[in-house]
Amino acid sequence: MKKVIIIILVCLLTPLKSQASDTSLIEIREIFYQATQSSEAADLLNTILTDNVISKDITLQGYKGVSLMLLAKYTLNPYKKIHYFNQGKIALNNAIKEQVENIELRYLRYTVQLKAPQFLNYNGALSDDLYFIKSNLYNINDLDLKSRINNFFDQQTLSGSDTN
Repeated sequence: MKKVIIIILVCLLTPLKSQASDTSLIEIREIFYQATQSSEAADLLNTILTDNVISKDITLQGYKGVSLMLLAKYTLNPYKKIHYFNQGKIALNNAIKEQVENIELRYLRYTVQLKAPQFLNYNGALSDDLYFIKSNLYNINDLDLKSRINNFFDQQTLSGSDTN
């Protein structure tokens, strides 16, 4: 019985350990989408990206910023909410400054700004990002990313909240 429990624990914990160092961008995207609905997934995303903070991948740095903003969503302490959100905003905006033409980063910022509460005054790039994304959608070679962006816009159209 003890062997069975140990095997189960090893099977459950091994993927989490290996995720920290070998997580692909597709897996990061999937966890990001889960993190918009779950505080546990937001914590996991932040942990994975903290472990990969030494990465020179600008897209991952942008996801790190978004992960901090998601932590703000689930934190009850108002000071921590503002702190996480501002730190995430700085990280995401810095990543975009590094790679202005990175459609994934612009998409991330667009989704955050679209959902951010008005009082945070984080909506200055909404129309620019929307125009950039829609103008460059055909250039995306990454089929997973292209599909996710198209699905997002389809959902926005269905819900009637697309910003033009």
